[in-house]
Amino acid sequence: MLIDACHATENHIHSISEPSIDAESLKKITEISKPLSLFYDENILEPMRKLKLDQTEGAYFLIQLLFSKVNISGLTKNTKDMCEKIIDISNNELHNYYVYIKNINNYCLRVTEITKLIFMIHEYDNREREVILLSKFFSILDASLIEEI
Repeated sequence: MLIDACHATENHIHSISEPSIDAESLKKITEISKPLSLFYDENILEPMRKLKLDQTEGAYFLIQLLFSKVNISGLTKNTKDMCEKIIDISNNELHNYYVYIKNINNYCLRVTEITKLIFMIHEYDNREREVILLSKFFSILDASLIEEI
């Protein structure tokens, strides 16, 4: 799938081929993972392509993804406070970028689209965990390596 004139990516995998896995297991894996793959294409890849994030928006997007999950167990209060401060600074920087550099005063729709994309990535993550759990439950795939990540 073409992202823009300079960047391209393959369509997300709708079928799996791996010589070391028998045909029946591949069919089961494909059946379980295809809805996830379609979700990725329709709700993440296509909206991201349409948004055409520039470098500053991309940085904002990544900061939101990396630092917004402060409810992870084991994080200290100091770490959580630091994450909130980074997000606050990022929001201010994006506002200043839109208003003073791009001269856009009505940027709410664009930020909303970025926020929806972030939500969809979190939803994809949840669905991927469900696929791994199903694969493990039905003994289709050994997901021990994936679970460690």
